[in-house]
Amino acid sequence: MEYIDTHVHIWKYTEEEYGWIDENMETLRKDHLVGALNSESEVGKVTSKILVQARQTTQETDFLLEAARVSRDVVGVIGWIDLKSKILETDLEKFRDAPLLKGFRHILQTEPDSNLMLDSEFVDGVKKILKKDYIYEILIYPTQISKALEFLKSVGEGRLMLDHCAKPRIRDGKAFDEEWRRGIIELSKFPNLYCKLSGLLTEAKWNSWNIEMFRPYLETVLEYFGPDRIVWGSDWPVCKLSGSYDDTIRILDNCLQSEIKDNVFYKNAKLFYKLK
Repeated sequence: MEYIDTHVHIWKYTEEEYGWIDENMETLRKDHLVGALNSESEVGKVTSKILVQARQTTQETDFLLEAARVSRDVVGVIGWIDLKSKILETDLEKFRDAPLLKGFRHILQTEPDSNLMLDSEFVDGVKKILKKDYIYEILIYPTQISKALEFLKSVGEGRLMLDHCAKPRIRDGKAFDEEWRRGIIELSKFPNLYCKLSGLLTEAKWNSWNIEMFRPYLETVLEYFGPDRIVWGSDWPVCKLSGSYDDTIRILDNCLQSEIKDNVFYKNAKLFYKLK
């Protein structure tokens, strides 16, 4: 079986540019580039990777595209662009000859403006990139799902991806996150929205988890999104805060039925990201 990792971050670390990496994340406070990931994984079949933005700067997209250009196993980039820019159409023109650029993302989960995703200029910007056949990836907490539903109604058609399953509160380790479940049911009703099985490792209590903690969350996503609208992503190197790269695969291997694994690990991503 082949694997496409749809969620990899890389960076040349500086404290100024990556202020979200605090003192509890010492393992992330160094450079993380594609070559380092290749040496950490024992899963030799992960030969295709998609790089995802970690900084909200125009330089980030250029940095990721350059890394993709020189890395044989990088097959796509989700970058960042100012979606409220008055010259967005012009800004997009510079990427006309960048086939590895698959789409864009904004880090909505910690956005100071809680209503940004409903801002008319932001929504119009997302509509413009979707019309140009770019992807938009949505990064939110469960508490933002109600606004995300309004956002989805506003942007309409196009390829959309929900990152990290909307980050359920697994770390509580007690009751199942019912608020999240209700939100997933509503989100799944948008047929053009896919869900990325990523980022769950760090939503559990770091280095103090077991596979069964993830099972009800994965089963919920599968029940409502179905086997054809979910993909796998490692969220490397952030996943190292709570486990290893290979743990992100091992959890799904244990929780998913064998007949859908090829869809989740490979086929769905190839179709969604339009990979050759």
